[in-house]
Amino acid sequence: MFKHKHAVDFDLPVGTKIIAPKSGIVVDIKADSKEGGPQSKYRNIKYLNYMTLEHSNGEYSQYGHLKHKGALVKLREKVRQGQPIALSGNTGLSTQPHLHFHVLRLNKTKVGWETLKIRFKEKMRIMRAFKKRSS
Repeated sequence: MFKHKHAVDFDLPVGTKIIAPKSGIVVDIKADSKEGGPQSKYRNIKYLNYMTLEHSNGEYSQYGHLKHKGALVKLREKVRQGQPIALSGNTGLSTQPHLHFHVLRLNKTKVGWETLKIRFKEKMRIMRAFKKRSS
């Protein structure tokens, strides 16, 4: 099963403000990497800058490929919907500057979580492109 099934990538210039889609608490931040690119070495989590928010409904939202030192909030900080929380970047395994965004719920699978369909208030068309995996 593809673990990022419902993830969305937004093409954004480096330094674009990312806002919290829902109120929550910052439960994980990594913003110390200056590196990223398409090479396989960047699959290592040490190159990816990211943030995780925990929301009151038991869901989590995650933001990936953030800018070096691009966190605008601190660990365990309460954030409100619409508050700027980070700056977009191009760290980790990435071919261009963008924001990787997904909403997840913890479960008892091998991975330990699953992505959820993202609910937007405004109507939005999302185009997805997946490579078929060879068996």
